[in-house]
Amino acid sequence: MIINMTTGGKMKKLLKICLIVVIGLVFIRATCGKIKPVNLGDEFMSFTDAVYFHNMSITYGNYELYTLNGGNDEYSIINKYDDTGEYVETYDLEIDGRTIFYNPNDDNLYAKCYDTGLYKLDLENADYEIVKEDAFESANSSVGFSPDGKYIYEFNNGNVRVIDFDLGEQIKTLKIKKYYDVEPYNLCIAASANNLFIWGAEDKILVYDFKGKLVNSIELSKSYHPFSLSYGYSMLWLAEDADGSTDITDGIWHSFPVTTGD
Repeated sequence: MIINMTTGGKMKKLLKICLIVVIGLVFIRATCGKIKPVNLGDEFMSFTDAVYFHNMSITYGNYELYTLNGGNDEYSIINKYDDTGEYVETYDLEIDGRTIFYNPNDDNLYAKCYDTGLYKLDLENADYEIVKEDAFESANSSVGFSPDGKYIYEFNNGNVRVIDFDLGEQIKTLKIKKYYDVEPYNLCIAASANNLFIWGAEDKILVYDFKGKLVNSIELSKSYHPFSLSYGYSMLWLAEDADGSTDITDGIWHSFPVTTGD
């Protein structure tokens, strides 16, 4: 029996190539092809925010941070800080705030208050205008804004209303199956470019994609004020609430980098 060594060598070489290709495909599928869950990194920064009543929301724009308090429209302020958390100035607009947002499209600040309108803020003149009445379903909801300023997200008992910012009208609804169904936790939401953040418990954040699919469940080291759930500066923000009254009281804001998915 005569063995053709040339043919056998070619076969061995071909088998090696096929094996390398298979291993490569498995590796790609296991790494690049697998979407890593969105998570939160270690705390990046924290700072004291002195307010009336409650620390409700924070936003970032033009290298500055703006915080909004709520609980009473006669005792309501907006505090401005630099991007390191150093205090700059306070503005008194007398609005019972729920959410504040910097829109990069027109370089303006907007707010959702304890009603259903969308407010455009004028800090220098301590004034505001309602640019869209009845944009929201719940007076008490704390909404999320897409970082590009195109969409607003209102969460209300398992339903996410996707609202066109310019039109002020709902264009889509997402159904969320798992969430913390206790008010006001079930009325609060934050949004990044790729994900939605809602409460899963008093010390848990659930991360969803824009198809309503649960991406991750994140345990927090402690509980925070439910309304404070905010996104900005590529980080998720949560506040230890001042829980004050008509006297200025200190709350503390904490930020956590969103480590994947953005």
